[in-house]
Amino acid sequence: IADAAEIVEALLEMGLRDPLADRRMAAIAFLGERPRGEAMEVQLLGIALGDPDSLVRTEAVYSLGRQTQVAPEACTRLNATLLRAAASSDACVRAPAVGALSMREVDDRQLSAVVALLHGDNDVAVRISAAEKLGEARAAHRGQALREIEAAYLRDADEDVRYTAIFSLVTAGRAEALPVLQRLIGA
Repeated sequence: IADAAEIVEALLEMGLRDPLADRRMAAIAFLGERPRGEAMEVQLLGIALGDPDSLVRTEAVYSLGRQTQVAPEACTRLNATLLRAAASSDACVRAPAVGALSMREVDDRQLSAVVALLHGDNDVAVRISAAEKLGEARAAHRGQALREIEAAYLRDADEDVRYTAIFSLVTAGRAEALPVLQRLIGA
């Protein structure tokens, strides 16, 4: 019987090179279930940015995102990796990359990147993911997050983004959100 490292190596090889997209996806999904370290994150990012199949790219992003749950000590590094995926030209990669961010460990630069996606991405799903994530901002970033969510509500023409902005304000659920909600109700 092969040891765990050999199994992981075989699954990575399958995720990288198997000719069948379904098999690549299954291998990648398995790899995302346990902490695998920085080297594996780099491999998953490479798949997320370069696999020819968009479903495989999306699964690689989801696997990276699951790492923020199974390896919380690596969240800052994982957030940086996910934001690299969020810079992809493929919206099927950008939206789940933003959605997978861990807002409890986001730094100022990473928060700014999420804000830029909220206000500047041309894909509605990416802007929705960014609005949702800003609603999860920790206390140190909550004031800025609330201002940016309010601005998105007032400026974004898409009804779904506007709805998500309101929902994110409610999700923030802190006293700081009440004046923003009151202003928007009156707007």
